[in-house]
Amino acid sequence: GSVKIPTYINVISGKPLTATERTKREGQAVRQVRVLNRSYSGRSADDAAKTPFRFTLVQTRFVVNSAWATMGYATAAEQEAKAELRVGGADTLNIYAADIGDDQLGWATFPQQYDADSTNDGVVLLTDSMPGGSAAPYDRGDTGTHEVGHWLGLYHTFQGGCNAPGASVADT
Repeated sequence: GSVKIPTYINVISGKPLTATERTKREGQAVRQVRVLNRSYSGRSADDAAKTPFRFTLVQTRFVVNSAWATMGYATAAEQEAKAELRVGGADTLNIYAADIGDDQLGWATFPQQYDADSTNDGVVLLTDSMPGGSAAPYDRGDTGTHEVGHWLGLYHTFQGGCNAPGASVADT
């Protein structure tokens, strides 16, 4: 069976976007969800894992807020944006696309964090790491795939070391 995940992409900018910019960002959001579906269905590479997860873009929302547009990890701006914009429950993916700081491409919460801090749930991405962005070579949506993996509970293979429980995945 398939696990369908309603997905909201919040495009946060420091100034109002022109119609052309909005159209570009809307297209990036649609393509980002396509990349997620291709990646999690096992169609992205010969050795890709097939999973039951499928993502449905419910809405792309455009938000103008100069503080949130350059949010950093675990900052007040991140907390405020998520508290204001987050929709749905633990089964809903909220992506916050912004011009994030600290030379980061993105970050995500893990599912085990949800009960303690549900308003912080979600994935933050550098907007230009979505397909069609300008963050080459990181402009194909793979940062989204990576961070959504964390949101689904996957660790890096090196996390936890080589001894049990390691990455909590049997082959690592």
